[in-house]
Amino acid sequence: MRLRYGAAGNARAVVTTGLAALLGAVQGLTEFLPISSKTHLVVVPALLGERPPSLEFIVLLHLGTFVALLVYFARDLVRIVTDLRRPGSEGRRLTLLLVIATIPAALVGASFESTFERLLEDPRGVAFALLGTAVILAGAEWIAGTVGRGRLARPLRGVPSTRDAIAMGIAQAFALLPGVSRSGSTMATGLSLGLTREAAARFAFLMAIPAIAGANVIELPEALGGGIGSAEIAGFVSSLVFGYAAVAVLLRYLRRWNFLPFAAYCAAFAIVAGVSLS
Repeated sequence: MRLRYGAAGNARAVVTTGLAALLGAVQGLTEFLPISSKTHLVVVPALLGERPPSLEFIVLLHLGTFVALLVYFARDLVRIVTDLRRPGSEGRRLTLLLVIATIPAALVGASFESTFERLLEDPRGVAFALLGTAVILAGAEWIAGTVGRGRLARPLRGVPSTRDAIAMGIAQAFALLPGVSRSGSTMATGLSLGLTREAAARFAFLMAIPAIAGANVIELPEALGGGIGSAEIAGFVSSLVFGYAAVAVLLRYLRRWNFLPFAAYCAAFAIVAGVSLS
């Protein structure tokens, strides 16, 4: 999906280093915390009275979070690649699952790219759409039986299956819609199917590597061709640092706690931002 939030070809839509660093932090945190980076990159500039970031700048921010994932999961990725040489290995199985999970978003993004772009042009509507993520996160906890029922609906698993990969891939495709968090929808789907929150999160983040790479590989040469200044560097570095921190903190958090605080945040942000932009 081509994320044309701002004017095409305007790589300097973000003109100050401070604002660039802020948007980098917003991208880094919201790409991996289940609170929707699309929503925040559209709504936050609108709340500040600024123009939305351009496609070129968005690509650089996504590159930062992509590098953050590569750094955090470097050992896992090396192990997967090494295992590919061994028939029946865990690395081969996981690679197949990641391929399966990537296909739905690739197909949906290619088919409905322009429709999703138009939906992102209304900051107020995008803000209220974040209520969808709140419902998804709270609903997953209820389905899994981790809240509201007093006991688990089923024992939680630590290893994703083919069914999990298919379902989480479809969830990632739906996350192309404004207001729907990619990490939130995929992790919530994994939890609903019986994965532990941490297992669902790890697989969701590994799924994000080909998704982020594929969504931006075409635009990256254009983004770099527009020139790299201090603002672009600040945004990239901020996105990388905050993205890495978000992954590390969230995985640790999910070992003990649930998604409900994030659901509450999404609902509160949607209402406050939506009303403020009216």
